[in-house]
Amino acid sequence: MINTKKVLLIIFCILIPLAAISSCVYLVSNRNEDVLGISEQKDGCVPYIINEMPRVAYVGQEYYFFPIITGCSLDNVTIEVNGIEWLRVTEDMGISGTPSIKDIGTYEVEITVYGVGNSYSLTDYIIVKEYEE
Repeated sequence: MINTKKVLLIIFCILIPLAAISSCVYLVSNRNEDVLGISEQKDGCVPYIINEMPRVAYVGQEYYFFPIITGCSLDNVTIEVNGIEWLRVTEDMGISGTPSIKDIGTYEVEITVYGVGNSYSLTDYIIVKEYEE
């Protein structure tokens, strides 16, 4: 008997992210070829974040997210984070911070990556809660 929950879990946790990453890799590897619906930009670059940030942060524990950026050389990219005051951009272009007990709740976070002449924003939610054993 097929377990519907397991099938849905496989589809949402494995197949959909795998398809998204495969599409990004294909577009990056074939950027010099004509791709229908995509116009090649001569000036600058268009940065994209291709991984998802962790959605849960625990009080007193360091939260860390290292965005994987494609579309631009990392030398030409800057990152900005907005939405949570305890998060900051690190020197290695990661995003980290440690929430306190007063930060418990759900926050909308926007990470913006700036390339040469273009930018990309990733908006998601982070839930801050106490650690449960």
